[in-house]
Amino acid sequence: MRDKIIAVDLDGTLIYSDLTWESLLFALFENPLKLMWLIIKTMGSLNKLKEGLSQHFSCRVSPEKLPYNKEVLDFLMSKKKAGASLILATASHISQAEKIASYLGFFDAIMASDHNVNLKSHEKAKALVKAFGAKKFIYLGNSKDDLPVWDAAGKAICVNCSQALFKRVSNTDKVLFSKRKSLVKEMFHLLRVYQWVKNTLLFLPLIAAHKIFNIALFAKTGVGFLSFSCVASSLYIINDLIDLNHDRSHPRKCHRPLARGSVPIPIAFLLFGGLMGAGVILALLTENRAFFNILILYGLSSFLYSIVLKRIALLDVLVLAFLFVVRIFAGQILSNIDLTHWFLLFSGFIFFSLALAKRSAEFRNTEKTELSGRGYIQSDYPLILSLGVGATLMSLVVFGLYLNSPDVMALYKSPSYLWGVMPLMTYALTYVWLMTGRGKLHDDPILFLFKSRRMYFLGALIFICTILAKF
Repeated sequence: MRDKIIAVDLDGTLIYSDLTWESLLFALFENPLKLMWLIIKTMGSLNKLKEGLSQHFSCRVSPEKLPYNKEVLDFLMSKKKAGASLILATASHISQAEKIASYLGFFDAIMASDHNVNLKSHEKAKALVKAFGAKKFIYLGNSKDDLPVWDAAGKAICVNCSQALFKRVSNTDKVLFSKRKSLVKEMFHLLRVYQWVKNTLLFLPLIAAHKIFNIALFAKTGVGFLSFSCVASSLYIINDLIDLNHDRSHPRKCHRPLARGSVPIPIAFLLFGGLMGAGVILALLTENRAFFNILILYGLSSFLYSIVLKRIALLDVLVLAFLFVVRIFAGQILSNIDLTHWFLLFSGFIFFSLALAKRSAEFRNTEKTELSGRGYIQSDYPLILSLGVGATLMSLVVFGLYLNSPDVMALYKSPSYLWGVMPLMTYALTYVWLMTGRGKLHDDPILFLFKSRRMYFLGALIFICTILAKF
């Protein structure tokens, strides 16, 4: 008899994410003041808060985009074909549960939270026992809140549970259904540590001024590098939280930890706070007020980019270029090295070109008529392409002017060797656009450059030209 009734939890079991936290997240970015009013109004009543979120905010939770647990779906489908009745038993609000049940199309009944009850833990156990009887159903759950439900079930199926939680399940007929991904590994992925390579731009003034081996300046810049990296990772987290739905529509970004639900939203917020705090503390340790101010400018600009500026066509790529150049400024401030305006102008054009390559790659690698969460439509692609190639050519012109500047003449004994860098750099930058056109550039040209063996070979040749020019 029990095999004929199968109840399944929603949050963390049928889907990897949690709809209540997602609703709070969407409400926070949609209207934070209204959300605060709602929290105060429903203080002490979680079920009323859930209902308020459903009533007062436009529901951005799309059933077709949610990160479903495929193993659970396959299990339920097989049981449905065998004649079992499937029950969606969730603490999420009834309105959300109905949308998901309607989308999936195989549930026979829904039990969910409403104005009167928060269907969680003991409340869920009582509701299932009342409807079907003790030990007369199978229950699929995932958290410690499901312990009372597993106790009341005829069979406990523990989905993505830790070994510690599995041992706490008192039901003698229990099964560890699937194993969850390593949370530490997923958190590491969330931080995008590989993106820290962009912050090596802080060392560029030391390299340009031939002071990279100055231990004191290198150590001070290293602290700045860690500060920028912590702040950058915290802002990547916020960006992923804001872009949750858009990322789920993207062929590669849908695999990001928050998009696929492998890192809970509360943990993401804790990581954000910890990393932002660490970045600020490290900035203060440099005892450089100007560096601290430019870090704040970087943080605010990046945050504004995440919430609004990236949706404005052309302004978004200008801001991206600015965020790269501001790293060079930060390194200049820490090392107290003045860079020529030609060098900074050259850097600006380079990063503007690479930002446009990023947008071009997104167009090239999707068949949609517009970019999700961006201000572009398909007909903009030729303009982006021409602007990007034009910016590349401008950067090369400015680089030539930089090579003739007095600063370069003072640093190198044989500066004529530096002209050997020009064709190498021309090839590197145009190669990026060639790969973009062929659809082989995936989203981030900076990482593409660092991953390409061809670029390391070109870098070695550029280094040789620089050494010859120096001596």
